[in-house]
Amino acid sequence: KLQRHHLVLDLNAGSGLFTWEALRQVPEGGLYASVQNPTDAAALTEQIARLPELNRPLLLQTVIQDLPQQLAEQYPQVKFDCIIGRNALAAQSDKAKLLHQWLDLLQPQGQLVLAETILQQTQRLYQYLDIDILGSKLYQRLVNAEESIYADPDNTLVNWTLDDLEKILQPCQVKLYSEPMQTELTITPIVLNRWFSPGKERPSYGDHLATKLTASELKTVQESFSRLNHQVVQWQTVIGYIQVQASG
Repeated sequence: KLQRHHLVLDLNAGSGLFTWEALRQVPEGGLYASVQNPTDAAALTEQIARLPELNRPLLLQTVIQDLPQQLAEQYPQVKFDCIIGRNALAAQSDKAKLLHQWLDLLQPQGQLVLAETILQQTQRLYQYLDIDILGSKLYQRLVNAEESIYADPDNTLVNWTLDDLEKILQPCQVKLYSEPMQTELTITPIVLNRWFSPGKERPSYGDHLATKLTASELKTVQESFSRLNHQVVQWQTVIGYIQVQASG
């Protein structure tokens, strides 16, 4: 419910999915767009340059954790009518700190609106395999191994739910709901390789399984997945929507 005069902050502009629509809705206000990597920044800068100067969003290249400090240093008087974000919060370790910092950037009665993929409720890969092919014993060991990924209390990607965020945001006025999403996924050699090759920034699926299964069991599981090569499957995710109204 943006108004024409609103000032908006896009926390995680990326390719501009929310940025351009938000900018269209606030022609008399303005938009600040935060991007985290140079590639996205370069692409958005090129697109922004095509706009009339008065209609251009202000671009900030910084990691999300540093955004509140950068705004405080460069634009200390700026307060936003609305802050939006797509997967701006899910991977952050100190969610409580960031949420309260974002709320501090709002005008009285301003809105924080987030759409976050709830990875704890995402598709399980073992659901694509046939229990009769693996055998019930190995299949159950695979289920236990994969479920342990989502039960890790130290993994900031999966150790939270909407209920956790609601507790963090009390006593603010909060609305939360979730929506299942389904897309098609083609299981290609590239996808299979990503699942089972050693991870670089974080452990891969295969890395996790290797801590719970024997080398022989892991090989059998990987061979079972390879039978899915070039098949199209349904990929299930859940998107959580968080709307918070600042006090004032």
